[in-house]
Amino acid sequence: MPDRCDPLVIGECVADIVRLPEEPDRVHPGGSPANVAYGLARLGHDTTLLTQLGPDAHGRLIRDHLTAAGVEVR
Repeated sequence: MPDRCDPLVIGECVADIVRLPEEPDRVHPGGSPANVAYGLARLGHDTTLLTQLGPDAHGRLIRDHLTAAGVEVR
């Protein structure tokens, strides 16, 4: 068995929008598969996330967040 694996994670990404009274909305990247891919990449694994992201601001936020951690988003 190899000492190292290069995981492929498949699943959704979401934008969690937090709304509080009298405060601006806060948007956070989320979704269980995205969080798993993020964590694996931060642990040093060459991680790929197979998902679908929109071309909007939320899609860009999620893609930027994941790629900054070292996740290859496809």
